[in-house]
Amino acid sequence: MSRWIQTVLGHERTQRGRITPIASLGALNWITGASTLNAGLIDTSAIVSAIGHSSADRVCRPKLVYVSGALTAAPDIVRARAFYEQLAAACRAAGWTAYLPHERTDPQLHTNVTADKVFETDRDLVESCELVVADVGVPSAGVGGELVLAWKAGKPIVAVHHQDQTVSRFVLGLLSVAGATVINYEDEHDCAQRLAAELRSRDHVLGPQRP
Repeated sequence: MSRWIQTVLGHERTQRGRITPIASLGALNWITGASTLNAGLIDTSAIVSAIGHSSADRVCRPKLVYVSGALTAAPDIVRARAFYEQLAAACRAAGWTAYLPHERTDPQLHTNVTADKVFETDRDLVESCELVVADVGVPSAGVGGELVLAWKAGKPIVAVHHQDQTVSRFVLGLLSVAGATVINYEDEHDCAQRLAAELRSRDHVLGPQRP
């Protein structure tokens, strides 16, 4: 694995030759520069290629979570971004890595990325991840679409929402049919703890990372 690919995937070789995670995909500025961003158009193939599709690729890197949450429909987008970053931190605490769409295709921060490219990027990353974590507490067409993509691709889903939020019956039905885990949390700290515990419990399902 090249040094560049290790960095893109959030890995670093230790002195013993082991590959260990060092950061989330979202935290690393891994799809910037002329080779991957050209006039605001994201080279999705570079992302997917870096993530890898083969079983060998999947066991040689931290398991990837796609974090889905409302952006355009968020009542407070700044607070929403901060919450999604907490979800990503919980994923890392459990030994996974996370992709945060708002770091690459935010409706306010990345207005030069076309609607077609946003869809293609998110679709490809949902189809390439091991699991989708979705905040379903705020009604969002984008989140609903990503949930359908995840279900059709056979991806495990963990949905989260505050205990005071009402989730649409359509989304609840989709989550039921998909066999999703639903975390009905009291506060953000409770959500992060329960999400990390859920992801740790899934290591035996997806298989441990290879040293």
